[in-house]
Amino acid sequence: MKKNFILLIATFIISFTASAQVTVTPLSFTATMQEKTVLLQWSISTSTNARFYWVEHSLNGLAWNVVATVNLYDELNDDYHYSFVHQTPAKGVNYYRLMQMEVNGRSGFTASVSVNYNNRVTSDFYVYPNPVTGGTLQLKLKNDAPVYLMNQSGQILFQTQFTAGQHSISVGQYPRGFYIVRAGTESLNVALQ
Repeated sequence: MKKNFILLIATFIISFTASAQVTVTPLSFTATMQEKTVLLQWSISTSTNARFYWVEHSLNGLAWNVVATVNLYDELNDDYHYSFVHQTPAKGVNYYRLMQMEVNGRSGFTASVSVNYNNRVTSDFYVYPNPVTGGTLQLKLKNDAPVYLMNQSGQILFQTQFTAGQHSISVGQYPRGFYIVRAGTESLNVALQ
């Protein structure tokens, strides 16, 4: 009796798709000293395919550590404004960059920004919380000063004369985004969320 054997050889094709890095160019990306913290602010266009951002910190611009994950907003707008407050900057130069992770798995980095942190309070005023989430901005002045709240175009939205001490400014009527608070000759950036 003759037996026929059929030998099947399966061929598997494995394909890999290289994930190219994306160059991330936000509309703006800044780092600003705020008393003993660093405020990072950035704006992006709605045309982005990003899922989230990692805020990365470095002491030398070469070795980076993730200090925060910032999720994207769900609602649609013309531009999105984000911020993060780094509570523990190191003395000296601190570098920051954003890593954007896209929905297709690709990722990319922004150019880095830096601040020189000297661990001394030299400002005549400070604002908190920053970012503002409850519609009220708190302001603490060391001296009497005229106070202005301005948009990024320099338009004055609020102005008054405050005495030294702590004060509140209602900001709930303004759209989410970045603003400038000026007291006397000093200015600070603030984010409204």
